[in-house]
Amino acid sequence: MMVDKNKPTDLINGSKKDDLPYMPFYVGDWLKAPDIQCLSYELKGLWFEMLCYMWESKERGVLIKANSAPYTIAEVSRLLRLPEVLLKQKLKQLLEFAIYSIRESDGAIYSRRMVKDQRIREIRKKAGSKGGKNSFASRFAQAKTQANSEDESETENVNETEFQNVVKKWNEFAELNNLPEVIKITDKRRSSITARLKEKDFNLEHIFQRILGSDFLLGKTNGFRASFDFVFEGKNNYIKILEGGYNGNSKGKNFKEEKVTTVQWNPA
Repeated sequence: MMVDKNKPTDLINGSKKDDLPYMPFYVGDWLKAPDIQCLSYELKGLWFEMLCYMWESKERGVLIKANSAPYTIAEVSRLLRLPEVLLKQKLKQLLEFAIYSIRESDGAIYSRRMVKDQRIREIRKKAGSKGGKNSFASRFAQAKTQANSEDESETENVNETEFQNVVKKWNEFAELNNLPEVIKITDKRRSSITARLKEKDFNLEHIFQRILGSDFLLGKTNGFRASFDFVFEGKNNYIKILEGGYNGNSKGKNFKEEKVTTVQWNPA
């Protein structure tokens, strides 16, 4: 086997977690994931190659060397054959979409899905080795429950990253278009963000485009301006926005001002 001398060899020669001859790739999940589909083809390719190295890693799903230490930027740069400056830009873009996470204990980059799947795989393997076809079904369900339970703290960190990314995108858009910015992520807003991100029809970039086409939502008619809460609370508002219900200078036939929640923002 020929080895690229410019690449760190830890991953190439590293030990694997098990002897699976292939990396499972869920095509449907990949195509349906809005965060993935928002990426450029270049970023998609970069992330997929990172997934391949994470699969071959000593700790499956985590981008670490054979000695369990995380790769430095210089080492990842050689591994992926990208200049460090460009690599930092690409990693920043991937992180903004919450494509990967950074482990707090050592700063290692990891794939949440791959780490979780590997944990379930290991628990299933242990359950299967205990024998009994009848008991396996219950052990299978228990494995998934256990993995989810162990993953709770990680999920909290992931959600916080997603909250911050969503608010950041909104505030950047709001600043450019004189709309109310978010100054605090309340529990109510966390719930709204969580609910919206689970809905396949919710696409913030498309919502931004529709808002730009509405004088009413931009506050150019009667003073009302689309706020973060207006977009995220409940699905009726954002669906109507996507359907063009507020396009042009009209506020729409079914719009009822008394049901609109506006927020007073403190500019200080």
